[in-house]
Amino acid sequence: MVAYATITDLEDMALPAAALVGVSTEKKNRALEAASRKADSYFRVEWGVPITNPNDELKYAVCVIAGWRLMVARGFAPEAPDSNLRTAYEDAIKWLERCADGTCKPFDELDDATPGVGESGPLISSDGNPNETWDRHYVGD
Repeated sequence: MVAYATITDLEDMALPAAALVGVSTEKKNRALEAASRKADSYFRVEWGVPITNPNDELKYAVCVIAGWRLMVARGFAPEAPDSNLRTAYEDAIKWLERCADGTCKPFDELDDATPGVGESGPLISSDGNPNETWDRHYVGD
């Protein structure tokens, strides 16, 4: 399974390593994979999945969602006075919703290594003339 972020990203972007003391690497990886699948559920229609070149915003959203899940599993009370984690989680979900609407992108644009070179396949015509239009005929017509 593909995760859009690593444990290092999780510790750099969402939760300090001290908050994850005692949480196994396996649990951290499962949380990142589950958060990535949650992100995918927003992208299926607009972008297709998996995202091959996730941007930092997607990595951050996945880390926050994974961090939220890990902390809730540890007994974190989201109603506590320090609601930074809950706010970050809600913001991450809102960002995913904006991506689903097409108002932001969860990936970095790839640079074109060969600008000016057409990369589409050849145009195929039934009569050998690619500039002439023709009607499609189906078996049984």
